[in-house]
Amino acid sequence: MDEKKLVEILNNNFKTGKLYFILVDKDDGEKVTVNRLSRGFNPHELLGFLEWVQMEIMEQMKGTIKPDIIERTYIKEK
Repeated sequence: MDEKKLVEILNNNFKTGKLYFILVDKDDGEKVTVNRLSRGFNPHELLGFLEWVQMEIMEQMKGTIKPDIIERTYIKEK
């Protein structure tokens, strides 16, 4: 899928809320290109979420959670 088309799809389907997207592409010559799209996150929020994702990946590697879970809901404590 074309990168511009993908960004258009993301922008059209996620009109509310915040969006962070990473696209990693490798061509035939082994050149790796990384593109990121951040909409609505400030740097502190983004670092917090990325740290959360890193912890989840580590738990997946340990086998304590399944890697096929793609959606999580965070409930803020009062």
